[in-house]
Amino acid sequence: ADDAALRGVSIASKVLMLRETPAGLSVARSLGLERTDTVVELERLRAIDGEPHVLVMSYLPAAMVPGLVGRDLSGSESLYRILREEYGLAIVSSRRRVEATVAGAREARLLRIERGDPLLVLRSIGFTTGQQPFDYFIAYHRGDRSAFEVELSMPLGPASSFEQVPMTGEGSAL
Repeated sequence: ADDAALRGVSIASKVLMLRETPAGLSVARSLGLERTDTVVELERLRAIDGEPHVLVMSYLPAAMVPGLVGRDLSGSESLYRILREEYGLAIVSSRRRVEATVAGAREARLLRIERGDPLLVLRSIGFTTGQQPFDYFIAYHRGDRSAFEVELSMPLGPASSFEQVPMTGEGSAL
């Protein structure tokens, strides 16, 4: 939402699902929870300038966001703004992975593209202070409308190395 606002486009979300549910194995691993711990599961179809652009499934530890399931998260509301301002969660970092895939029947229908069209899948784990995971999301971006820009920098100090960090989730090869 913040990025769209900077680019001068309008963004709107349609909530497809908002509920509390047990985390399950994959989500629990991503959030450092037990699989029976409760998470808020939020699925939204996000449109830019009225055209479907991304299908996002977000998971948040329910204990960190009490009452979130009772909120109206449609329209232009920013989930991260709510997390920062209303729940006091300092969003300090995230680990993201981008993969290419093709649209299945459901993604194609919701994003108004053809089955088999290209998608960019963004998997992200967001961290608050103390490197505590606070959200895990999987976002299916239309391949014909999406691009990601990445900026890398080396930390100051002793030589560092890159490490392979597995991102759990459906279809992950790591």
